[in-house]
Amino acid sequence: MPLINRLSQLFKADANAILDCIEDPEQLLKQAIREMQDNINQHVQQLKRLNYEAQKISANEVDIQHSIKQLDEELDICLASEKQDLARIVIRKKLLAQRILQNNTGKQKMLKKKISNSEKHLSDKQNSLLSMQQKSDV
Repeated sequence: MPLINRLSQLFKADANAILDCIEDPEQLLKQAIREMQDNINQHVQQLKRLNYEAQKISANEVDIQHSIKQLDEELDICLASEKQDLARIVIRKKLLAQRILQNNTGKQKMLKKKISNSEKHLSDKQNSLLSMQQKSDV
């Protein structure tokens, strides 16, 4: 059995060596460069989506902060006119808006961290691609 296994391994090694000789290393390098470029393009698109989402959340935060200011004004009016039942409703709305704002702030922090990591990863990939392109030019 060990002899048959050894012969099988030798045959596989010879077959792989023949395939390696047949394949054109230059074509393999060009294919690897194309795949890396496609990967980078996908990464750039993902980064654009993350930035768009971050901008959307920022705009939403501004709207919520504006709403909270309006609710503060409404609350002052309710308290000045001694309308306790309306004041309770406004307070609930304000608390809800504050929770949403807090949630959005957390999401924004996570997105910024994700964007930063993604940009670093993209930069590394671009450097690798540049290195591969320089190798193919030589």
